[in-house]
Amino acid sequence: MYVDKYEEKVNTILRITIGFVFLYASLTKLFFEQPFYGFTNAATFLILLIGLVELIVGIFLVVGLFTRLVSIVGAVMVSLYVLLSIPAGLFHDYFMWKDIAILGGLIVLSLEREYLYSIDELLAKEHEKHIRTKLITKSIRKKKAALSPKKKKSASNSKKSSVSSKNKKAVKKSKRRR
Repeated sequence: MYVDKYEEKVNTILRITIGFVFLYASLTKLFFEQPFYGFTNAATFLILLIGLVELIVGIFLVVGLFTRLVSIVGAVMVSLYVLLSIPAGLFHDYFMWKDIAILGGLIVLSLEREYLYSIDELLAKEHEKHIRTKLITKSIRKKKAALSPKKKKSASNSKKSSVSSKNKKAVKKSKRRR
């Protein structure tokens, strides 16, 4: 019960914190790694690409936009990094344990559906409002349709009567001509 009370707040803190970790990692790759004097080799291009993806993941996590998708992308990135670093010595690099903790946090975020203080929350509320409005207008139309079939029938009868009176007039005119 205690966990349920604070779960959304803890997940919000987790989302924002992991987002800042990704922002920090991306900024160090984009601006402080050497050499970035042009695309001299594939490794430099790969570092720049990873830095850009980390920047996007970090920004989206901090503002809470597409949080589930972005947390899955981040989890895949961190998983690949951890798996590729295992041969170098998982137990000798203490930074690796930080990445495993971040991976756990990203998995938790990817399983959540609601996020406080996020753009996702605002979009979900707007979508819910739109759906509710659609349902209300649909039910109003059904009620109007249920209440007014007599009007439709009388309108169609008046059309038929006007058509039949036109036909009668036409028949009278044709008889006069003969």
